[in-house]
Amino acid sequence: MKKNSLAKTLIVWVCVFGFSSALSAQDISLKEADENIDEELRWLKAESIVITEIATKTGMDAELVPGMVTVLQGRELEEKGIRTVYEAISLVPGINTHINTMGDKQASVRGLGGGFFSGNLKLMTDGIVMNDALNASGYAIYNIPVRQIDRIEIIRGPGSVVYGEYAYAGVINVITRKNQNHVYGYYDSNEGYGGGGNLCCKFPEKDFSINLGLSGFKSDGPDVEAGKDRLYEGFFGLKLGDYSNAPGTVNEAQKDRFANLILKYKDFSLTGQYISGGNGDYFGIINVLPSDNKRVVILYEHKAVEAAQSISFSDFFKTDVKAGCRLYKYEFDRMEALPPITGLPLPDGSTMDITPADGSLLSP
Repeated sequence: MKKNSLAKTLIVWVCVFGFSSALSAQDISLKEADENIDEELRWLKAESIVITEIATKTGMDAELVPGMVTVLQGRELEEKGIRTVYEAISLVPGINTHINTMGDKQASVRGLGGGFFSGNLKLMTDGIVMNDALNASGYAIYNIPVRQIDRIEIIRGPGSVVYGEYAYAGVINVITRKNQNHVYGYYDSNEGYGGGGNLCCKFPEKDFSINLGLSGFKSDGPDVEAGKDRLYEGFFGLKLGDYSNAPGTVNEAQKDRFANLILKYKDFSLTGQYISGGNGDYFGIINVLPSDNKRVVILYEHKAVEAAQSISFSDFFKTDVKAGCRLYKYEFDRMEALPPITGLPLPDGSTMDITPADGSLLSP
């Protein structure tokens, strides 16, 4: 009886041990499967969910932020043939873009902004404000090439609570590309030529990185023909058609330069920006077609440097301390308001000079 009892006991223990081993192996395989599923979910989330900080200055799903936020991805814009920030924002519902008679690019949100002294749209590049003090336009941002852009974050609606002045109707923040190395160039007989690239150097052991983006563009314009202007039709009974440049070619000359340098060491960063350019005077400041000189007349230049330190007090509380300097210049280089109008015959047989021999010029 004792031998049979011992044998039965051994058999029971072998079965229990074998069953426990099977459960343990099953638990291990289930654990590995759960880890693989979690990894897949993290990858899918990173691919499908767009995280933005523009609405609350904390990273959130763009679909869940408290506001109407649009995020345009640089790669997708390239695939669509979009070339500049100005062309990109025209894709956003509620944002209207237009070019005035002088060739200035302007944007409005739901009908607000776009005009002189509007100040209703805050424009930023990597968080640095681009709006100028004269009319809050920030023309320099519009011609940044898409190939220098990681994404464009846009608030369609009031953002003054978070961003202060200029943000009454909306906010646009252009995030430049980082951690990439690439070179590009292009040429088009109508659109002009340009090129640029990005350079990134990382030193992980020192937690230090350098990002540099450079680009340039120049064009004489596509030679668009304009019809009759205000001067051609004449006014106050004076016939001025012989002095008008219309019909004629619109001056769409353009040049742009872009440079962006970011140095980052741990939680400290130093950013330097230089954006300059200009355009021709298109159809003239008072709807009188200027002389066809293919010359850049409207000039703008943005220079900025900013130092930022991120301070984390806990996992749920952090702050960014920033200090910087910015210079913005916007000017005209002898813009022609009226062409030369001299020796104008009058009904009594005399003549009159309406403008100087070089025309009426603006040079503020």
